[in-house]
Amino acid sequence: LRAGKIDMKRLSHAGYGIDSIFYTISTTSSRKAHFHISLDASNSMAGDRWKAACMVSVAIAKALETVEGLSCEISVRCTTGKHAATPVAYKIFDSKVNRAHQLAGYLPSISTYNMTPEGLCFETMMKLGVFKAGTADTDSYLINLSDGAPGCHGYYKDRAVAHTSKVVAQLREKLKIKVIGFFCDRILNKERDGSTPKEIQTWNQSPIGIQFASMYGANTSFLVEPDSIMNIAKAINKIALTKYTNSIEEYQELLEDSKMLLHLEGAGVDNWEGYGDAMESLAADSD
Repeated sequence: LRAGKIDMKRLSHAGYGIDSIFYTISTTSSRKAHFHISLDASNSMAGDRWKAACMVSVAIAKALETVEGLSCEISVRCTTGKHAATPVAYKIFDSKVNRAHQLAGYLPSISTYNMTPEGLCFETMMKLGVFKAGTADTDSYLINLSDGAPGCHGYYKDRAVAHTSKVVAQLREKLKIKVIGFFCDRILNKERDGSTPKEIQTWNQSPIGIQFASMYGANTSFLVEPDSIMNIAKAINKIALTKYTNSIEEYQELLEDSKMLLHLEGAGVDNWEGYGDAMESLAADSD
């Protein structure tokens, strides 16, 4: 997505082809699955990152409507109050109550604000019973989309990272939730991770990648560029079907595969006649 307002036309078409991916999760595992998507709504997510998060959310919500046995909840988190010291989280979508078109209708009205101490938010949500535990017949997933280290007033750096790592471990061990972290950024640069480009060989070797992996796991944390909707869905699908095997290399290949589409869409291909037919054809090829 380009800078500016969220493109409602793109939101309304989100989900082409993704339904077949989640259908694979359902039919292959013969189990039910619940997905909780947690969106970082801090200031740094403004612009392309937030628009990408909105696209991913609507796409997955829309796709899951067509697949029996799969459900989805979506929450956003930030901070409020004096010195941005109060963590807040809002559940904005429940597939058992809401429809994807409703989500697409009100997501553009949500603005990014302040900071995102996800460890504190996840801990409170866990205590309040917001997250659904994995059971003998249902797999539960927590999908985190963020673009930086957790933090707020009095809670930041190593303390916040260590606490978030602890909470994620509790979600996995106590509630049997499969946690997957996506770090949303277009490029790694000196301003964001304190390193020169030559020092960054791969995402998981960069300082911020190592920090992110310490919270979400080396095999279940990924760098994702804005607009890579299909790649996020495919990465989730890969993990769901392989029970946490190492899928980082394949995921990076998927990012490369999407570059041509991103350039075409940047040139306005989504406005060309036949674009919708092409997306439906892509969905059929994915079956």
